Amino acid sequence: MKNKIIFIFIVFMLGYFLLFRLSPTDINLTLLSLKKFATIPVLHNGRIKPIDSAARNSLTLIQGKQTFKYNEVKYSASEWLLTLWSHPEKADEFPIFLINNPEVQMLLGMFDLKKKTVSYNELVPHFETITNQTNTIQKIEDQLRSPFQKEVFNLYQRIMLYHRLKNSFFVEGTHSFYQTVSSFERNIQEMRSFVKETNHKFEDLTEKQKQILVSIDTTIQQFNYVDQMNIVKPLPSLDDPMNDHWNSMGAGITNYLDNYSFHPLITLFAKSFDAVNHNQPELFNKSIERILAYHELRSHRVTLFAKGELLFNEVQFFMKSIILYFCVFLLLCISWLRWPAHLTKAGFYLLLIAFGIHTMGLLSRIILQGRPPVTNLYSSAIFIGWVSVGLGIILERYYKNQIAVFLSAVLGFTTLIIAHNLSLSGDTMEMMQAVLDSNFWLSTHVVTVTIGYSSTYVAGFIGLFYVFRGFLSSSLTQNDQKELYRMAYGIVCFSLLFSFVGTILGGIWADQSWGRFWGWDPKENGALMIVLWNAIILHARLSGIIRIRGFMLCTIFGNILTSFSWFGVNMLGVGLHSYGFMDKAFFWLLLFILSQLTAIGLGLIPKKYWRSELIK
Repeated sequence: MKNKIIFIFIVFMLGYFLLFRLSPTDINLTLLSLKKFATIPVLHNGRIKPIDSAARNSLTLIQGKQTFKYNEVKYSASEWLLTLWSHPEKADEFPIFLINNPEVQMLLGMFDLKKKTVSYNELVPHFETITNQTNTIQKIEDQLRSPFQKEVFNLYQRIMLYHRLKNSFFVEGTHSFYQTVSSFERNIQEMRSFVKETNHKFEDLTEKQKQILVSIDTTIQQFNYVDQMNIVKPLPSLDDPMNDHWNSMGAGITNYLDNYSFHPLITLFAKSFDAVNHNQPELFNKSIERILAYHELRSHRVTLFAKGELLFNEVQFFMKSIILYFCVFLLLCISWLRWPAHLTKAGFYLLLIAFGIHTMGLLSRIILQGRPPVTNLYSSAIFIGWVSVGLGIILERYYKNQIAVFLSAVLGFTTLIIAHNLSLSGDTMEMMQAVLDSNFWLSTHVVTVTIGYSSTYVAGFIGLFYVFRGFLSSSLTQNDQKELYRMAYGIVCFSLLFSFVGTILGGIWADQSWGRFWGWDPKENGALMIVLWNAIILHARLSGIIRIRGFMLCTIFGNILTSFSWFGVNMLGVGLHSYGFMDKAFFWLLLFILSQLTAIGLGLIPKKYWRSELIK
């Protein structure tokens, strides 16, 4: 009976996460072809992506989430962006601007402490105050800004992002996009024929002709402004759609003066937005289908990758993996109380499912980017978690003690949570400049050294398990201690190999890129510290300086060195690998280091105070 219950549970989890959730749940079923609209490729932040990704990235930056509710109606990111372009007056009412700082809330008149979000319309009366505050804040270095100043500056940036998005296709307040485009084309043609037929000067023009010229000039100014907004470029190059030489809507319209013809997509976009504005779903759907047909005809690859990324966004592999890793953790915790044999077995198979989904997400990113699995901090967290879980599965198949399953679930969950928080900074598929200029040595270096990071964490978490189980309970038998030591010892050897090879490969790439093998850059020093520390642990154990407990405590200190090398040198604003100082990252890094030092301190308490009897 118990086996049947466990089997049903696993099948249910697998079915729920892989079948039912494959279809989009965040897109309201309306008469509009919203999914097709979300698939349209655009150039956004230097990368070709579907509108859905641009919408998700933008909404995440503004409110920290990819969906929201307004008047009990759930809006997806794509629905929000379509509303912003077709009904900006309605979008301005959506409470999507997240305000966390109490001082900023008071500045904006948010006296209801439970209210954390405000709409664009609610911010309008405070624009002058926010702008003045921002002008003052910009003169202060990032590290010296108060939490209030940082929140105001961040709010100003989000308002500007919202404003740029709103004016990405046409100037806010335009009554009819299609009519504006048509009138511009008609006026240009009329004046062009007049200029060809006569040599009259401006003063010889009729009042009607002067009005036409004024209208043309006004339209040009409007779309020059749209071009300046330039956050979404929907017009691919006519020569090669796969390159990044896409045009904004503003540039596309003003370019009519050069060749007297519009890009084929301009009229279709104009018709689609007007169709939404005038409640004409059939016209909208037809226009969107023609836009997609154009992309399909011009470049099947662009369309295919846009569809693939949309599916990737909808499935949300890593969020599913987070939930499943947490379920594995809960199963193993319950197994310590009831049904240990059955629940641990179920936990292992559920871990395999989570790892499989994790793998599919990782492979999807590799295919979509056409790059190695590690291209930025977000992807490194994804990859470190994947390697850690994979190593845990291998250890479990070899030792069969359920410890590796537990640690894999913890590491998988933790690293994906870190990745999720890193995703709040915007596009997760943006790549470091170094990776954009990638070659064989860089790709192999980044992947290899990241495997070294992952394995060091696995060894360190084995050490944490040893300390907490041995100190807090009497269940850590001598046989368990020997197994944990063998597991940690093997992983440290594995880590030393990959971290050493990865560091050497990094030196080869640096020699090719910068003309020197080693420059004592903080990132290089961090990688070297991991290599040296793993080597020190092994030499200290082989020479008898440390034994099992000392070995385990040293692996925990490896967590500190790896975290510093992975995050610390990247985010503290120093060196060639720096991504700028981030207070939140620094806080959590410091908190993690303190937790590891606490665990080491706990492990140094004399043996007589431990609940388990330690091997001498």
